[in-house]
Amino acid sequence: MNQKNAQHNGAKSPAGDVAGAAASFADAVRHHQAGDINAAERGYHRALKLVPEHADSLHYLGVIAHQRGKNELAAELISKAIAANGQDTQSHYHYALVLGVLGRLDDAITHYHRAIALFPNHVSAHLNIAVALMAKRQWDEAGVHCKRVLEIEPNHPAALNSLGLALQGAGKLDQAAASFQAALQAKPNMVEALNNSAKLHLDAGDAGEALTLLVRALAVGENGESQHLLAACLASGKPLPATDAVRRLVLRALQEGWMGPDELAGIVESFIKIGPAKEYLRRANEAWPARLPAMDLFGVAGLGAISGDVLLRTLLQTVRNSDIEIERLLTASRAAILMLTAGVADELEKTEILGFCCALARQCFINEYVWSFSEGEMERARRLRDALAAAAKDGKPFSPAAVAIVAAYFPLHSLAGAELLLQRSWPAAVSELLTQQVREPQIERELRASMPRLTPVEDEVSRAVQQQYEENPFPRWVKLVRPGRARTLNRTLRETFPLSSFVELQKEDGVEFLIAGCGTGQQSIERAQAFAGVKFTAIDLSMASLCYAKRKTRELGIANVEYAQADIVKLGSIGRSFDAIESSGVLVAIGDPWGAWRTLISLLRPGGVMSIGLYSELARRDIVAAQMYLAARGYRATEEDMRRGRQDIMALDDGSAAKKVTNVGDFFSMSNCRDMLFHVQEHRFALPQIKDFLAEHGLVFLGFALDAGALTRYAERFPDDPARTNLDHWHQFEQENPDTFISMYQFWVQKPRAVPTSTEAHGRA
Repeated sequence: MNQKNAQHNGAKSPAGDVAGAAASFADAVRHHQAGDINAAERGYHRALKLVPEHADSLHYLGVIAHQRGKNELAAELISKAIAANGQDTQSHYHYALVLGVLGRLDDAITHYHRAIALFPNHVSAHLNIAVALMAKRQWDEAGVHCKRVLEIEPNHPAALNSLGLALQGAGKLDQAAASFQAALQAKPNMVEALNNSAKLHLDAGDAGEALTLLVRALAVGENGESQHLLAACLASGKPLPATDAVRRLVLRALQEGWMGPDELAGIVESFIKIGPAKEYLRRANEAWPARLPAMDLFGVAGLGAISGDVLLRTLLQTVRNSDIEIERLLTASRAAILMLTAGVADELEKTEILGFCCALARQCFINEYVWSFSEGEMERARRLRDALAAAAKDGKPFSPAAVAIVAAYFPLHSLAGAELLLQRSWPAAVSELLTQQVREPQIERELRASMPRLTPVEDEVSRAVQQQYEENPFPRWVKLVRPGRARTLNRTLRETFPLSSFVELQKEDGVEFLIAGCGTGQQSIERAQAFAGVKFTAIDLSMASLCYAKRKTRELGIANVEYAQADIVKLGSIGRSFDAIESSGVLVAIGDPWGAWRTLISLLRPGGVMSIGLYSELARRDIVAAQMYLAARGYRATEEDMRRGRQDIMALDDGSAAKKVTNVGDFFSMSNCRDMLFHVQEHRFALPQIKDFLAEHGLVFLGFALDAGALTRYAERFPDDPARTNLDHWHQFEQENPDTFISMYQFWVQKPRAVPTSTEAHGRA
């Protein structure tokens, strides 16, 4: 901050007041520069009492408001300072900074220009106007300001880095790479340039060089952007060096949530398959489907080697495994440990195997015991379970390893007297296992009594769906990606769909947001962490799912989400409306999806926005093939049939359409598998249907939430649609790329503030 001497118009005040104001201001500046903001604030107010339009005091009170995150107040104060003295460079500069934070980019650019007009060599103003211009995709003009800084200060690292971004945005990739390299020559440890250069390499498909740059960036210090890019590097699918350093970074990414655990699982699994378990993985898969005598495959030494893989143990405790070969290794390991527990439990507890046993049990709880077993194996497990229940009841000792192996076959909370296990002292790994399988389910049961009920659940299909998710709450998750800085909904949508017809909501704070079908809370929590100034109401049919969601929300300290049980088809009766509504993967499981969607539209305020997720008929073709395969064999939505059906599908030839569902993460847990292959109700859609519905109801299509690669391919295919909102083009694109919407059609629409006179803009042709 460069506080300047007071510059104000004292013509309206006595000279003595001007002098006193100047003294108070100078004293305030000293406090401000020393970091004592409260004392500085008092001094600026003293100056304003003497000279009510003291421009510099108004200016720096605005700076203090900005430092405290009160940017609306900051803008008001600094605008008053400019009204009192429009010739102060820093007032215009700081006003532009605040306007940029508020998203008023055009006004910010205007005041950067005014600052530069007053002081042409204002380096910071040139650099910041370049950032604002790049946000508006005005790449060439942004580059002009970067080059001006380089005329003032040759080899200025930040200017070279920003110039690289401007050149990259303009498609001049070779020049951008050279500019990033020049920035690194000027400042070798410049994290921003390392990150930007890495992203350029990553976009070009050179994940190896990107990884090298990101390792350098992370060596400088912890950096969220570097971690995010490294996660993208891992997710690129490109070959990466399997060094110990990279393996450690993969482990950190999983432990610290650098990317979504489900996204990271595949990368982690690829490293596990070449780690300490490699030989035992081969043995287990060669012997499959035989699991017993599993001791012949592993023995204590083999289990010790597998147990020593920290990456494997972390995966098991964090996210469901989604690899067939690793599932077979773990299934055989479980059988081996079950056999060992009967004879050498003490030996297990002297090694890392106890920790692995507990991690294995936690994985089984996460995937809801979806792995297969032989009848003899299950009989042993039942006997051990009954022995544990009897020991808990009678207060007799019981092996920690035996507790873990029972938990790998049955959820501990299902045991009679399970709460008695909590009264004993256990090793840390077992205590954590008991928290997962006894303490947390106990909390969820207690939450049921206080859960609000907004509507009854009476519709026949709704009751069937409710029963499914009471039995199998969906999805069962442990961790989420680490949240970034929360942004307003307006800013998020403006940045996500910069060229769409999005009209900002009329309020930034107090936005009322309905999550219609929140499941176990993953979606509502991610939204609550991502959006600032939003109050969420999250509803679901399933009480079991809602209680899971509420427990996780409390654990994470999130206070702006309220949960309630309700049926979407009955929501019209609650007498409420919302600024934003999200319903992802929910309308697909309702008897009348179009009618339910109309109900949601009726709850959306004029000018409100809505995010919808629907299954694609085309993209879901392999899942439909698997559903038909299972139905033809008489499999039902029972745990036994789902286990058997999964094994049958895994045994199919790789060319089979039904076999392709094994590439989907949902295949690897009971609730997800049931949701995907055994759902009581499923509707699928096509884009022409969606386009017609949007037009019928006057909804403006804002765009799809898709990965950057798919959006880039669409832009290359249809350069005449820069906003990416032409649903006819998207329909053609999907026909040419049928897996584009393999997860869902996930898109945003907006309800106009006034009834439109034409529907031409709604998914225009």
